[in-house]
Order: sequence, then structure tokens, then C-alpha cells
Amino acid sequence: MIKIDKIHLDALKEVGNIGEGQAASGLSEFIEEKLIPAPTQVGVLLRDNVISWLDIKEQMVVACFHLLGETSGRLLLVIPMDNMSSLLGHHQQLDHLTKNDLHYLKTIITIVASAYTTNMSIFLSTVLIAYSPSLMVSSPENLKIILAQNIIENTECFLYKIRFNRSPLLTPWTQFGLIFDHEALRIMLGAVDRMK
Repeated sequence: MIKIDKIHLDALKEVGNIGEGQAASGLSEFIEEKLIPAPTQVGVLLRDNVISWLDIKEQMVVACFHLLGETSGRLLLVIPMDNMSSLLGHHQQLDHLTKNDLHYLKTIITIVASAYTTNMSIFLSTVLIAYSPSLMVSSPENLKIILAQNIIENTECFLYKIRFNRSPLLTPWTQFGLIFDHEALRIMLGAVDRMK
């Protein structure tokens, strides 16, 4: 088990808050609507506890990124399906996604992942690139399989739960779960230790 204390979590949460602000700025420009980020939630969990912490009970879109640079590893980005109609600008609940929807989603997901990996690169003093996302619509059962393929059993992973609201009324726009695997977490904690 990795030793993680409050200093580690506070530092990684602050990195997440900055990344979330950058993501909100990039997304606002892309959708031409002002988005306000809610406070970032962070967690360090074993693989089997990820789904319950994200609190996703129905279908979701999952993007899997390979992390390139001195930090190897995986980054998974999860969007609950019940957020899709708001995110894609539809007025009714969606039961499936079109090819155009997936293309639009890929752009949004890339903006979010780029904001976080750019900020994480500065924090780690290295170049970190989230490379070539593959998108899939998945169920909680399938997410277990995806996690098993990307995260080693009985190892901790690091999660951000982020939410964006529309300005000025702060109505919900969407939420994302970002999951960094064990290898990426180990490198991030090392960077915090060097700052102490």
C-alpha cells in the first residue's frame, strides 16, 4: 500500500483545481457559453471501489488515454450518460449517441484531459501527454472490465470528480470522473515529496 497523507491530497487537489479552471476556460470557449467549475473532489481508492465512489449507476461514456512522457500509465475519463443531453445541447434524455455526438464528445474530452495533463506536467516538471483516446459507451459492469484491463488489482488509483455548472444560474452542465492509475499516482506522490 502507498503511504498517502494530507499534504499529498491537498497538493493533488490544488493541482486538480487549477486543471479544472483551465478546462472550464477551454470548454467555455468551445461551447461559447460560460462554465463555472465546482470544487474538485479527490480520492485515493483501490480499483474495486472506484465505481461506487464515482456514484455512476447507469450507462456512461468512457475514454481511455495512454499517458506518454516520463510518467507512464493510464488515464480514464468517465462521463455519466444522464449528463449527455445537457452536455450535447439536447432538450430530451438521450438513449443512444450518434457519430456526430461522439465526435463532439471526443473534442470535449480532449480539452479536459489536455488541461489536466498540461497542469500535471508543470507540477511534475516533465512533459505528460494523454495520447489517442478511445471512446466507448459502457455500463457499470463493463466499466469493471475496463478498470481490470487498465488498473492492476489491489493497487491504488487516484481520482478527480469534477463538475461544471452554467453561469450565471449555476445550473448543472456535466460532470467528469478522471482516474489516474497506480503508476501515475506513484509519480505524482513523488513530485509532492520533492516539494516538501
